[in-house]
Amino acid sequence: MLADWRELRDVRAFIDEARALVAAAGLVIREESNLADFIRWATARAERIDPLRALREEVRDWGSNASRTS
Repeated sequence: MLADWRELRDVRAFIDEARALVAAAGLVIREESNLADFIRWATARAERIDPLRALREEVRDWGSNASRTS
């Protein structure tokens, strides 16, 4: 579980850095580019391996239910 969390963190950091490098150059990532394809793949991979995904959803549900009863 910890290894998946570390990979998730690394993948997200990589994506963030790639986007920042492109933005710092005043450019945009074209949807049909290899980088965009990789970011889509990496984002999906990160979501699949997230060992805290169920907890995130549960906490989100708690927040939604609390705001409805207030």
